[in-house]
Amino acid sequence: MASRSLARNDSTPWQPWDPLDLPPRRTSAVASSACRARLAVACALGCMAVQCALIAGQPALVPAAYPVLEQETFNRINAYRSARGLRPLAWDETVASQCRAHCARMARADRYLAHEGFAERASCIRRVTAFLRVSENVGSNYGYDDPVEAALQGWIESPPHRDAVEGSYAATGIGVDRSASGTYYFAEIFVQR
Repeated sequence: MASRSLARNDSTPWQPWDPLDLPPRRTSAVASSACRARLAVACALGCMAVQCALIAGQPALVPAAYPVLEQETFNRINAYRSARGLRPLAWDETVASQCRAHCARMARADRYLAHEGFAERASCIRRVTAFLRVSENVGSNYGYDDPVEAALQGWIESPPHRDAVEGSYAATGIGVDRSASGTYYFAEIFVQR
């Protein structure tokens, strides 16, 4: 099985949605019907969060598809930050929900890795909490025994991604999903309050 790891970063101050958002990155994939059904449910939930469907004044929360991998990514990011004398990030469930929705969408398509819709995710987060700046890292990998380590290595080895990981942020949320072909998709949004 071939291994691959891709990573992208968008560390721009929040601004209104730009219709010229980054185009999707294409890779090949074929989804099984069982996984399509599971991903369709995740996508439906993700669409609610991306569109900020309000429930009792709050954006809908998307449940974790891979909570153990999310927690492991969170723990390793904070361990990396602590080793460099940086304060740990707090977990934000609203931010994580936006990351999960984006990962579900990338996993369902299983052919691109992009920041498409980042401004909308930032807008949904802003409805719940004020922030000065947000940044997003996305990544994907396939065929690794430790997909969390592969994602983190990709981010740490890339200067713009490392800048986000080491940035002066206070909170974060992480989403992880897996496509029918076995590719893991990661998204992490960092929030400076």
